[in-house]
Amino acid sequence: MGGDGWDSPKLFEIGQDAIEGSYFSNHYTTESPVPATQEFIKKYKTKYNEVPDGLAAMGYDAANVLIAAMDKAPDLTPLAIRDTIAQTKGFPGATGTISLNSERNPEKEAFIVQVKGKNLKFVTKIDP
Repeated sequence: MGGDGWDSPKLFEIGQDAIEGSYFSNHYTTESPVPATQEFIKKYKTKYNEVPDGLAAMGYDAANVLIAAMDKAPDLTPLAIRDTIAQTKGFPGATGTISLNSERNPEKEAFIVQVKGKNLKFVTKIDP
């Protein structure tokens, strides 16, 4: 079993046969049927000619949450943007639906992925 750090091209290089059948939790999966996820993957592949990992998806979501907050904020001061980001609820991101709680921590799905051959296969989704 592993954590989200396993979502790396180095996983197969370093783990080789020892990782076969292993499971890990992740922020996203390329097998997600969510339209926002598939649109992100399509854009990423077009630009970089490779499949994005979870860190790329989280960076994409972070930027889009910021942009959405800047569009909604009463002005573009740091405090106004911060407070608008803190109100994020139900944001449709590449990594799933993002909502921030009262401590400004994200509450979103977690994905369980299994290593099968040279592929990462979606197993299940755990809702917050």
